Amino acid sequence: MESMAAPLDISAKTDQMTIEILSHLSREIESPLTQIRESFEASLADRDHTLTLAHRDRLEAAHRPLLHLLRLANSLQEFSQLKSGQLQPTFAPTELAGLTTQLANNFRSVCEQAGLAFQVDCVPSSEEIYVDQQLWEKIVSHLISNAFKFTFSGKIHVCLRSARQQAELKIADTGIGISRSDTPNLFQKFHRVRDARARSTEGLGLGLALVHELVKLHGGTITCESTLGAGSTFTVVLPAGSRHLPKRHQKLTALPPTLTAAPNLHVEEAWRWVSPPVSFKPPENSSEDGEHLFRRLADTIPTMVWISGPTKKRTWFNKRWIDFVGHTIEELLGDGWSENVHPDDLHRYIQVCTAAYEAGAPFSMEYRLKRHDGIYRWLLVNGAPFRDSNGAVAGYIGSCMDITQQKSQEAALKEADVHKNEFLAMLAHELRNPLAPIRSAVEILNQQASTDPLLQN
Repeated sequence: MESMAAPLDISAKTDQMTIEILSHLSREIESPLTQIRESFEASLADRDHTLTLAHRDRLEAAHRPLLHLLRLANSLQEFSQLKSGQLQPTFAPTELAGLTTQLANNFRSVCEQAGLAFQVDCVPSSEEIYVDQQLWEKIVSHLISNAFKFTFSGKIHVCLRSARQQAELKIADTGIGISRSDTPNLFQKFHRVRDARARSTEGLGLGLALVHELVKLHGGTITCESTLGAGSTFTVVLPAGSRHLPKRHQKLTALPPTLTAAPNLHVEEAWRWVSPPVSFKPPENSSEDGEHLFRRLADTIPTMVWISGPTKKRTWFNKRWIDFVGHTIEELLGDGWSENVHPDDLHRYIQVCTAAYEAGAPFSMEYRLKRHDGIYRWLLVNGAPFRDSNGAVAGYIGSCMDITQQKSQEAALKEADVHKNEFLAMLAHELRNPLAPIRSAVEILNQQASTDPLLQN
């Protein structure tokens, strides 16, 4: 018996030592990474500090992989807390369809920017499902991020249904798929599918292992069905009610769907995969790459410039645009820029853009955009299509000019014209009243003149 127990004991001790190392490592690297990130973002957002274009390029190039390291540190910490029993969840009855829809829609813009169809189909249920909302956010975000990482065409489908005293979440993709030999090991820690085509080769193989542990913490199960070259479907099943959950971690009051205020690192990293940074390169033989040169030139002009792809999603903004609205470029990409458009102008803007994109024609219009100080300014936007080598519309490039002063002058001229008309009307009225009796008197004198000899002389 002792000879059989020894290997198990050694394995358990080794696993415990690994968890302790992960816990210590995650604490050691997460804090400095967070400080570095805050410093980077403060420098990039500082509108008064003069950064050279080369320095800004280098900061942006370093900022994006920093987000990846920070996500890895978070995963290490979460996994170590789970395995050591330090994680203290709070399970409460939750409107799971609404919460899952909100979480999934965080990925909509980046998926559409990548040319993927993104479907969310979450049906409300009469079943009472208990979840820890923050942990459920991690489960959904990990699975959608994983699907996006390995899907280059087709679609990602998020579906939630409830029946037979359980909730079932399915996240399906049309990605590269997983071989039969790898499928049984998907949820093991540090397992990575070798030589798989992916948007990024980075990672420790902890993501799906963490999801597996989080689902198990909810008393649920997770499985994967996959066909190599055709895609994968991950299915999470949670039992309804709360009998399967520890009472000390239960909260009986139902909670509305609430997302955490912290940035979703999975979404930010997905944007990094779609829009790789433009790195600074010193000139070679006195020439630079055309696109890089254009972007650097666009950052120096006093006009706001943007670029979009064939799906109408914005893919780039120049420095003038970013400074005007006071957001990071990651916040503006996709449809993020539209949040600053005046609500009364947004629908009209979308209609004009849609008609232009469908016709492959230029467009021009005036609209209001909220500046970084919260004040709406009038802009004149001109957009023109650019085409690929086959003549198809590959996207649009647009320029925006602040015409608030001109609009104010036009309004002032219109107001002056109104005042002028009002003045003339009032003057006519004031003159008409005294002229009426004078006219009458003249007519009487004319009548008397015809009969009175004295007046005739």
